[in-house]
Amino acid sequence: MNAAGIVIEMGETTNVEFLECFFLNCIDSNSQSNYSSGAVCIFSMNSKQETQSTPNNKQLTSSVSFTQCHFSGCQGISSGAISASFNTNSVNEILQIIVSECSFIGCGSKNSFVGALLFIGDIVNNNYEELYIINNNFTKCEGIKVGGILFGENIKPIKSYNNFFSENSFKSSIQQGASDIFFSSKELLDLAGGISCVNNGYKSEQDEYKQITGQVKIDGFSSNFAPYLDCVTRNETEQCGQIPCGGELNVKTEQCEYIEDEDKDQDCKQKCVPSLNTPISECGCLPVNDPRQACKQVCIPTKDSLINELCPCFLIGDPRSACKKLCIPDKETEVNDQCPCLDIGDPRSACKKLCIPDKETEVNDQCPCLDIGDPRSACKKLCIPDKETEVNDQCPCLDIGDPREACKTKSSPTADTPVTDDNQCLVHNDPREACKTKSSPTADTPVTDDNQCLVHNDPRDACKTVSIPTADTPVTVDNPCLAYNDPRTLCMKACIPLIDTPINVCGCLELNDPRPQCQKSCVPTANTPINECCCFDIDDPRDKCKEKTQSGIEDEKEKDQSDIDKDQI
Repeated sequence: MNAAGIVIEMGETTNVEFLECFFLNCIDSNSQSNYSSGAVCIFSMNSKQETQSTPNNKQLTSSVSFTQCHFSGCQGISSGAISASFNTNSVNEILQIIVSECSFIGCGSKNSFVGALLFIGDIVNNNYEELYIINNNFTKCEGIKVGGILFGENIKPIKSYNNFFSENSFKSSIQQGASDIFFSSKELLDLAGGISCVNNGYKSEQDEYKQITGQVKIDGFSSNFAPYLDCVTRNETEQCGQIPCGGELNVKTEQCEYIEDEDKDQDCKQKCVPSLNTPISECGCLPVNDPRQACKQVCIPTKDSLINELCPCFLIGDPRSACKKLCIPDKETEVNDQCPCLDIGDPRSACKKLCIPDKETEVNDQCPCLDIGDPRSACKKLCIPDKETEVNDQCPCLDIGDPREACKTKSSPTADTPVTDDNQCLVHNDPREACKTKSSPTADTPVTDDNQCLVHNDPRDACKTVSIPTADTPVTVDNPCLAYNDPRTLCMKACIPLIDTPINVCGCLELNDPRPQCQKSCVPTANTPINECCCFDIDDPRDKCKEKTQSGIEDEKEKDQSDIDKDQI
């Protein structure tokens, strides 16, 4: 028993529930296992001794349920999605399986026996007393025998209600099969109420001519019941005519003509239809679907074994010369006719069609973050955004594939990408040093040494300028000095005065000085005439103004000394 996802061994009163689970690209290629499922494998092995009946014949019920689960791209040798085999000697053990409101998309492959669901019961006791497949979607599932669901031997299907099938397929040309549903036992199907009862609500996709594209079949009958079942679902029973031969209860295979055009299986035209007790001497073993235990064989090929759909090439260890590959490729091996891509496990990048990331896989366009279950740390987000999701610290922009307008840029910058109008700083997660700040300011954040103006996209009014000056940009009304980081010489001051800063501590600035005494109608230079601009009391650069200032200071000192002398007399 093997599976790429989960293997469940059932015991007495085992209960397992899967709710809203995702199984994505679960691929198992173990050809050495009798039952190999892509996502989930369920089994119970035979006991070595007969299990005694419980007191009062009390039944022991175990259950496995799948509700609102999603299976996509899952592949296995037996079944792409779910394979269940229940074998027990106890007449009191019952296994209940429920698959409800699930979707199966692209499950199975040309090497899978069944695309989506495979159920096989015990050869002696019918232990599937409750098997419910309800309200599910099966799309583009593929198998050798069945694309959708195979109710195998010794299975009594209770309900297969309201399931929708689209573009499923089966590949066998030498055995009977169906694209959507196949029933291996007409007797057990009738015990469950017949094909119309079990498949209540069946719907199949219609082509452009309103013809049904699906197939629902019963082993030994060539009739395709899908058109009739779909018609009953969409219309009244009276509008759908008579059910095809084999659909009525208790009808035997010999009572229906086998029409070759309805099923291309030549091996179904037998002179005998064996039952469990038919001697092989009276009716030789059928190539497939023979109910007798002596006719069941596992494909263990020898050098001379034929290669067909019942015994295809093994990926490893097949002794047949036609199954031996011309090459065992490594990462550097060229892809050509002599060494084409392997279906599974090819290490060459050109042959990797499905990205199944591990923790070390790089996030790029070929392998973006998966929505769910991605093991890479860069893909583990607190949220999965849609177009309306707000960009914030709890839900920042994704590196790739973010649908929000604020996260769409013309390029994805690296640490070396220059900051330009076409490649401005991202709001979040920009790797460039010029775009890294200690905080993300809002319109109300004060401009300080720890929260200086951003080079781009700063929402604060103090940081908004008409242009971004260079060292050669003139200082004008439209291009005044920036509060911080202005590269112009005139704007590089040893001090930035406040309204109460003394002038002797920080001289008047030529522009934008907040102090009233510095807001003059003129700002003199060393050569400015006094008649054009009167002398300043302090910090006037003209020599004549400095002499007047010094003379005034001396006169004031003499006056003060005279007042002191008078007081002493």
